[in-house]
Formats: sequence, structure tokens, C-alpha cells
Amino acid sequence: MACEDAYFIWNRNGIAAFGVADGVSAWRHAGTDPSLFPNMLMANCMKHLEDCQGKINLKELLSSAYSEILQNNQVEAGSSTACLGILDKENGQLQTLNLGDSGFCLFRNGETFYKSKEQYHDLNVPYQVGVKEIVDGKAVPHGNSPCDAVVHSFDIEDDDLIILGTDGLFDNMYPQDIFAAVSSTSPRDGTDLDGRSRLLTKEALARSVELKPGRITPREERLQKYDDSLIIPGGNFDDVTAVVVHIKTQ
Repeated sequence: MACEDAYFIWNRNGIAAFGVADGVSAWRHAGTDPSLFPNMLMANCMKHLEDCQGKINLKELLSSAYSEILQNNQVEAGSSTACLGILDKENGQLQTLNLGDSGFCLFRNGETFYKSKEQYHDLNVPYQVGVKEIVDGKAVPHGNSPCDAVVHSFDIEDDDLIILGTDGLFDNMYPQDIFAAVSSTSPRDGTDLDGRSRLLTKEALARSVELKPGRITPREERLQKYDDSLIIPGGNFDDVTAVVVHIKTQ
């Protein structure tokens, strides 16, 4: 089955931007490829970053990317979650945006400094933006508005780690597991950020199918909080996408 996630990384003039989006797999039952919408959303984000002349506002960026899909009928149907980040290297500011159950962690001094909170309408129904269908040549919006996304701002410090991921990561690994995985190697021994992101996704995939006595996954914990009669051991076998950002000020 094709991957239903998408991501982008953009770096220009002292600004770094990055994002992940997870296509909602339920669209496959309606005969729609769930990967089309998130890929177009991320591509549009990059396009609008290239065109932007002033300060970048993440809600406006997501809104512009989504509006282009609607106005130009770029996708006939589909939806996705989204998590975006933008780093201003000059003033040391990190802005983040999250909609749905994709998310991010900020690690500082070996600890979880912040983890984004998931947004759900119901169990397994995350906040999302999308297209319901095309009617009379016009795309019908589906789901939430970009205005429903949560935005945060952080002052970054040297050696901070920022991890963006789709729910395939956060359903299977707690923040401390994520940090341990990306910290098990360092650039000094030849493992670059791309290598660490690959290591992280492999670990999440392994945990999604691996049952270990006494080990609870974030997905299990979430299901039991929703309904304590829902006992479904193990993780969530799903696509996994991760973007790793390591802050070095020196």
C-alpha cells in the first residue's frame, strides 16, 4: 500500500520551514487515494513559501495552501492532518502549528521541553482539512478550518532537538523513546539528520507490530482513556513520517 503521508523541508535566507501531513485513510473506502491531498497540501506550502516576501504566518501559510487546493480543484476528494514549523535563525524563534494528530516534540537538555497535544473530534477522528467532493466545478470543503490549528512560539537554544511526526510515530513511541532513539547516534559518527529520521521511523514501525509484555504504547493508553473496555494491545501499524531538526548555534 502506498504511503499516505507527505512532508516538506524548505531553507532560504536564514529561514527554515518544515512540515508533515497525514492523509486520512478512510478516503480509500470511497475510491480516493488518501495520499493525493497531503502531498498537494505540502507542495502548496512550499510554493507559498517561495512567493512570500514578508514575515511568514503559519496559519496564513496553511490557509493559503488549502485555499489553492479548493480554488483550483487540485484534488477531487481527500483530507489530512498537518504539523508545520518555521525557524528564524537570526532571532532564534521557532513557530509551530498543529492540526489533528500529527505533532511535534521539542527536546532540551535531554528532556521533553514541550509536546504538542492532539486534536480529536472523536476516537480516531482527528481534526483535518480537506475536500468532500467537486460539485458544479467547485471543491466542497471538508473537515476543519486552518483557523482551528494551534500555534506556539519558542525561543530556541543550542542543541535543542525538534521532531515533527505523523501519528504513526506518536501512536507507537512516547517522547522519551523518541529522544532515546535519535540520541543513540550523533553526527560525529557519520549519522546525519536524515539517517536519524530513518532510524526513528524504523523504530516506530517495529514497535507497531511488536508485542512486549508490560510495554504499553501511546495508542493503547489513548484507547483506554476513551473507553476502559477497549483493550487492544500493541501499537498502530501505520505510515510513519518524521522530520528531525537539530539546533546548533555555534
